[in-house]
Amino acid sequence: MPLAVFDPEDRATVVALYAFLGEVLRVASSDEALRGPQPLLEMTETHGLADLVDRVKKLGRAPQGSAPKDVIHDIRGGAFNALFLQISRVRSGSFRRAWIASIAFLARDHRKMMRSLVADLDPEARARDLETIPHRLTTLVEALREFPAEVGGRRLDVDVTVDGPLDPTIAESCVECGAIDRIAYNLLNNAVRHAEPPRVWVSFLSVGDDLRVIVQNRVSSADRAALEATLSPDASVLFGAFSTTGSGQGLQIVTHLVGSAYGVPDSGELLRGGYVGAQLRGGLFTTWFHWPLSGA
Repeated sequence: MPLAVFDPEDRATVVALYAFLGEVLRVASSDEALRGPQPLLEMTETHGLADLVDRVKKLGRAPQGSAPKDVIHDIRGGAFNALFLQISRVRSGSFRRAWIASIAFLARDHRKMMRSLVADLDPEARARDLETIPHRLTTLVEALREFPAEVGGRRLDVDVTVDGPLDPTIAESCVECGAIDRIAYNLLNNAVRHAEPPRVWVSFLSVGDDLRVIVQNRVSSADRAALEATLSPDASVLFGAFSTTGSGQGLQIVTHLVGSAYGVPDSGELLRGGYVGAQLRGGLFTTWFHWPLSGA
């Protein structure tokens, strides 16, 4: 999709966001940033982070633009919300070297997702994204190890587990890896938004020739009632436009991307085949997706 489909104001915001993420990645990847937060704090102040966040929240509101809703959804969401929260923690006076590394990973992933969504945003980097460069599971896992999460002002821990010494090749290019990122961040953001503290769980395991990613969270009594009513007759509704509080785009994006990977466009068939799924047991809500392992 080209930049031209965005409303002019939205287009400027998308370009500004991508440039900001590049600066975040540059600063957070430096040796100086690992010694203390000052370089990152100065950079975010110089680039007006608070104003940029407000602009990003307004993406898609202008009537003139024709950017698809799923594209707007993932540019506004993806890794950006977690990145902003992690930077906010550093700005509050807290500092851990692992948070700086997390900021670099989140900025990297969101830039990668933005390039996969907007083809002419960064033509040179996009050309590199299309090259055959194997990506291992570590690329995804490292960004989630220190994933920052809060709900209602209360901190959530995100527990990430990998089944054994698993580090397979999950993608043959940055473009493919960007699709996996979009799915994982959508499921994780959804879990965080609806989670009851204190934690969310993310698990990676190998199932035959597939990678299986499982995201779990405990839900409130209100969400539990809505989910029970939805999952009982037809779980495929959940992967349509269903939502208890959001836009309903996130899980639609999951089925679209997983379906494209396996050549299975129908969400009902994806569920029956176990490519994606959701279940509620007690107060624990579980979603998952499969992705074909490269070279399997």
